[in-house]
Amino acid sequence: MLFLVLAWFLLGVVSYTVGVSVLHSFQALRTQHRLGDYWLAATWLGLLTLANALLGLSLVTPLTPLSGGLLALALSLPALTTGRADLRLPALRAALLGRAAHWPALAGLLAVATGALLNRPIFIIDAGAYHIGSIEWLTQHGTVPGLALLNPTLGYSSAWFALVAPFNAGCAAGRAYTVANGFVYFLLLLQILLVTRRVWQSATQPVDWFLLAVSGLTWLLVTRFLGGLVFSPSPDIPVILGLPVLAWLLFLPEVPLAGTHPSAAGQEKLAPWVMALGLAGVKLNALPILGLSMLFLLAGKPPARRLVHAAALGGLLIWPGIVTRVVASGYPFFPSRALPLGLPWQYEGSHPAFTSSGIRAFAQWSGQPVPPGLDYPGRWIPHWIAHEPVAVTLIGLQVVTVVWALRRWRWWTPAMRWGGALAALGSLYVLTAAPSLRFLMGYPVIALGLVLTDVFSGGSAPTRSTADLATRQRRFPGLARYANGVGMGVVAGGLALGVAVAATRTTNTEQLIRQGIAAGRVTDGPDYAPGWLQPPRSRRIEYDDGLPRDTSVTRQQVHDVEVIVPHAMCWDLPLPCSPPYHKVGFRLRNPQRGLAGGFVRASPKP
Repeated sequence: MLFLVLAWFLLGVVSYTVGVSVLHSFQALRTQHRLGDYWLAATWLGLLTLANALLGLSLVTPLTPLSGGLLALALSLPALTTGRADLRLPALRAALLGRAAHWPALAGLLAVATGALLNRPIFIIDAGAYHIGSIEWLTQHGTVPGLALLNPTLGYSSAWFALVAPFNAGCAAGRAYTVANGFVYFLLLLQILLVTRRVWQSATQPVDWFLLAVSGLTWLLVTRFLGGLVFSPSPDIPVILGLPVLAWLLFLPEVPLAGTHPSAAGQEKLAPWVMALGLAGVKLNALPILGLSMLFLLAGKPPARRLVHAAALGGLLIWPGIVTRVVASGYPFFPSRALPLGLPWQYEGSHPAFTSSGIRAFAQWSGQPVPPGLDYPGRWIPHWIAHEPVAVTLIGLQVVTVVWALRRWRWWTPAMRWGGALAALGSLYVLTAAPSLRFLMGYPVIALGLVLTDVFSGGSAPTRSTADLATRQRRFPGLARYANGVGMGVVAGGLALGVAVAATRTTNTEQLIRQGIAAGRVTDGPDYAPGWLQPPRSRRIEYDDGLPRDTSVTRQQVHDVEVIVPHAMCWDLPLPCSPPYHKVGFRLRNPQRGLAGGFVRASPKP
């Protein structure tokens, strides 16, 4: 657990510094914003920039601590040199180490609580199928041609796996898979604490009510219904947690800042575009937000220089995901088979589970086989309503918010209207593409957050400038001190208690694993026990016949490659690993380079 806390501290410092480099180099956010807003935006943008840059780096070298550290240093140079003032170090030092500062202790409390939540073995199926395998390939060899030939899910390239890979080394090898998801979950708790402090101080603006609403709802829903994804490397978590932050960025141009001309607010319109690019590199189901973010930028009639910045950022952040998919599978948007490039390693398997239509059917029918009969549009809806109560409830609530928005539209600010469009567009896309709760959750949360913001702030109520808020706090110093002390402690304690309770909950799958251990079917030992220094290793298990059991492993010679063949899932088995249900043949692309040279198609596996 201590390893995770230290890794989050390092990741937080690096992400903020890289984010400031982006903001400074492309003039994407004014430094006059409140310190908390500036820190949150810079940290999220820096985190996603670093992740996508690491994915690009994986095309030329394995992602080790050394290569990852050198890349982070290179990305931080603008902030450490010409943009040093934009780091706002004196203000950060005062906030963290000042006389009335409580942030280090409260952040430490929340970090320990989050570490306790993640201090358990990973068990979700997707982690064993490809999350962990993707990280191992990135750590040991980088992105190599033809990975999808071994296992088609290895073609689902994600910047989130690249962010984890440099931590997966040394004594942390095989134990660091939850670093990235744990960090953004910890960041979510800090968001709630930050904005709750402003509520205590009576220093809130509409942007704060929105951040409080979406952060609180996201925390409750993710912790209760998607907890298994949090302590895994799943790229669904950063998209779920990042979408509300992107919607929050839409509000920042409307925040009046002391000493700046209102026309300068156009700078903030670039920040959502950067966030959207970063999230699209993490998971393709975030692609719809790219178009809306660009429209948001263009609606402000930006000067040519800002359009050049937007185009440059688009090229820098979108290419790693596309190129790595081409290298791994031969398709730029794999698992979609659109735009095949005819490369020697192009994946040509026909297994329905590894196509866009197969993924859609899996989500529509809740993982059950599609029943026989005449197929027609919407046939899946009755089954989906009966088997996905949480997703159906969220969609129902979002429909109510649409009615609310239509009645209150004339009083809503432009940011709220853009946020409503983002929520509606995203939900419609997910419902048509793959209506799974983990793909859907972020969008209804945005819609609900807008309604709560309207209720608490009055929609078009004028915002107060940062100078007005500072004056108000000087008039009520006792309230400000209380907010910085007891009030923040109560909120942090409540959050930590909620996370601790979630950490003690045992999921149905974990109960089955315990029964498997008791029956002697699943191996147990110190490596799989929670530890104060390191998180436990992941078990190599399968779920195909009732109680879980350790996966069986054989070796198979496929042309000039000897592969590990598990019963079903590879988990962290030695590379190369290829599941038995995958019959596509392959051979080494360059035998002199071995696995690092990648693979090309060959006759089918025996």
